Amino acid sequence: MQSSSRNNSYSTTAGSMTLYMKLYDSETGDLLAKALDPTSDRDNGMMQWSTSTSNRAAARRMMKPWAEALRGGLDESRRVTSQDKE
Repeated sequence: MQSSSRNNSYSTTAGSMTLYMKLYDSETGDLLAKALDPTSDRDNGMMQWSTSTSNRAAARRMMKPWAEALRGGLDESRRVTSQDKE
């Protein structure tokens, strides 16, 4: 009879990710811009227990600046567009 064993993973960081984005004109389909932005999770030099919850939190921390920048850019675009119509 085999007994189940629990494996715990430990790491100093959750890793890194890279945003790769292309922005196209919705009417012409022309490529307007490309963005490539790597980021890494914080590394405090101490081994910590890695779980799906801690990895998800790290992913959210890494993606938050990208989401805020995108939201700010879209809001600014909407503001400029509405001023042009006035």
